[in-house]
Amino acid sequence: MQPPISHSNAAASCDFVLRLYVAGQTPKCMRAFSNLKKICEQYLANRYRIEMIDLLDDPALARGDQILAVPTLVCGPGDISVAHKPDEYVALAQLDACDAFLARLIGGLQ
Repeated sequence: MQPPISHSNAAASCDFVLRLYVAGQTPKCMRAFSNLKKICEQYLANRYRIEMIDLLDDPALARGDQILAVPTLVCGPGDISVAHKPDEYVALAQLDACDAFLARLIGGLQ
């Protein structure tokens, strides 16, 4: 399995980690990455990291991460490695940051 392709415009730590699940480098998947990068630059400048995960490299991830179609973006507060597990947690600061991001994003789309 190859490591995920990662794009970051952030310092060592970032507020938002977005996972984009793809199946190869199809035009649709590459367009999704390009659009996501533009949105992040506009609303999350220097505070994000995009991980592009190719399910052709490891199809089992689709099942484990509950991915039904591609491209699929997983974004939200918390750490995906503890999501949907008995000890799942999300820090209040992460919830606040996510809420502020979604408000800015929705405001920009109206």
